Amino acid sequence: MREQGLTDRGFYRGFTAVARDESRHVSFGIKVLQEAVREDAARYAPLIQKTLVECLPLITGTLDPPDPRYITEFGHTQSEIVQFAFDSLNKRLRAIGINLAA
Repeated sequence: MREQGLTDRGFYRGFTAVARDESRHVSFGIKVLQEAVREDAARYAPLIQKTLVECLPLITGTLDPPDPRYITEFGHTQSEIVQFAFDSLNKRLRAIGINLAA
């Protein structure tokens, strides 16, 4: 919407506020996991990795919208969205101090 100059819309402003709030939640979770891994990597890293592997089918389900126009309407492709999600996950894992391999 920003690329198309539609930032004056209530949806854009509301979505931005929700995204900002969720970002704080994610940042707090990353900090907690990072501290746990720093405290005892042998204990916590495998637990985090195992949980991620178990949740991947649920996570990937969120990348499959009920209507493809949710992605294409704004000039993106499914593969771009998947790559963005993968990059975001890896960025957070690096911040925690682990990788996805379990």
